[in-house]
Amino acid sequence: MKLLNSNKTSLEKGIRYIAPVTVMLLALLGGCDAPPATNVSETNNITSEQADDIHLFSDDRKVSVTVPADWTTFSSDKIPALLSVVNKQGDYNFVVQRNSQVDMVSEITLKEYALVAPNGISFGNEVMLDAKDSNTTTTIDSEESYMSEGSMNYDGMATNYISASFKKEDHYYRALLIIQHELTEEDRVLFQQLASSLHVVDNQLKSDRIASHSSTQVVKDIDKEVELQIPSSWITKFKQNKETNIKAADPTGNELVTLTRYRKSDFGDSSPPLDFMADAHIEYISKNFKDVKQLNSNEEEIDGRNVIQYEFVATVGKSNLGFLVSVFDYPENFTIIEFIAPASTFEQTKEAYRNHIKSYHENP
Repeated sequence: MKLLNSNKTSLEKGIRYIAPVTVMLLALLGGCDAPPATNVSETNNITSEQADDIHLFSDDRKVSVTVPADWTTFSSDKIPALLSVVNKQGDYNFVVQRNSQVDMVSEITLKEYALVAPNGISFGNEVMLDAKDSNTTTTIDSEESYMSEGSMNYDGMATNYISASFKKEDHYYRALLIIQHELTEEDRVLFQQLASSLHVVDNQLKSDRIASHSSTQVVKDIDKEVELQIPSSWITKFKQNKETNIKAADPTGNELVTLTRYRKSDFGDSSPPLDFMADAHIEYISKNFKDVKQLNSNEEEIDGRNVIQYEFVATVGKSNLGFLVSVFDYPENFTIIEFIAPASTFEQTKEAYRNHIKSYHENP
């Protein structure tokens, strides 16, 4: 395939590309959402309990934190994280997230990770975040940590947060306290207590993500017109873009898939051929991402339809990511499926992504 000329704008207008928003979700902070006030699902990650606090581990025992006795871990469909805990009333949510250093651009500083990453994250008009430099540092797990405060708006609901970011060997970490009221000094004291108890248990870079793909589930769009096989542990309910038919991420936010359908009638009286559609997609990527390197491409048949599939790596914001993109040609629409992962694990997971894509089916 070759890239399109820049004057072919009608097709680009038809493609309302959602990957930049998706990537920010995957690589930097996650779709931050206030925690539910009810129906908090408790897990069995408690290792010790005292009268006033409990010690909790993440599911994979990567990190631990000490929290008040009425707090519990929970899985959120809006906040990919290593560990997420919420208080009984649901007005405090403490989140721990992690990014591998090899998946960040080499020149990133701790301050940039703390401030630039959250700043400007936008999920359509659904989530907006505004990070403010607090010019304050603290210590988390013996590491100097850069703090920031900010506000977010989700579905019209205003919330606030305090965060601290630090680097430990091969990873950047972010501790985030989401608060459903105006920030107070008591909130800052609480954050310091939680953050000071945070401990990195396992900081190893190596990770076997293939195991998470062995058990699968079939997900469908809201109209049950399409279905796709993905890992059974992936979360499928978080909102990202109303034009996306299927979207899901692994619980930590390190892997993500989006599926979007484009009606051919939107392109006018004469719809473009499949290779033209794929080339337009590549051109958009080339214009909007940095250091784009296309690895390979191929054509095959899936669900009885012609498919162009290609993979590439690119720098998005401060993160290096790998993409596997499949463009399907159906009589009434084009379908684009994108699996996205950190560049360091993309080689390990891309074959599993190919197998998931082979399961794709559209109902007539």
